[in-house]
Amino acid sequence: MFEPTTARGTEPVTRDLLAKNVTIARFSQTKDRPCHFRTSLCPNDCGHAATVAEFSIERYLEYEKPGEYGDDKTAIFCFDMKRQQGNGPAAASQEVFTQKVQTLQPGDWVRLSWLHEYVHDNGGHFPERPVTQLEQIDALEAQQCMAATTQD
Repeated sequence: MFEPTTARGTEPVTRDLLAKNVTIARFSQTKDRPCHFRTSLCPNDCGHAATVAEFSIERYLEYEKPGEYGDDKTAIFCFDMKRQQGNGPAAASQEVFTQKVQTLQPGDWVRLSWLHEYVHDNGGHFPERPVTQLEQIDALEAQQCMAATTQD
């Protein structure tokens, strides 16, 4: 769990780690996800529409799920490039990751890591999945990393 920070109210924000993912992946694409018109604020004031970066997971280098509620391993990971994935300790680097995605071409190899956290924020509770690493690598380095790990 990260150190508590002060939220909008008086209660500290706490974060429970549900899963940690460290992977070798390939960039697939960015795509627009439209609003699905599920609230009275839709579509103009809801913020549901998103531009997401999509990656295909080629190999897990590290996976940790300390409890029963974390995300299972996945073949595809997407992150919202507009919302910056929360306001916690990793939020400051999210803009850097968004800029890195804009330099990637489909098929590029990357080291991609993210957390699945459950946030307790002044009475509200919600999941966040901040990206913690996005680093472009060449195909040789990707193959070496994958060869050095065993697949479960």
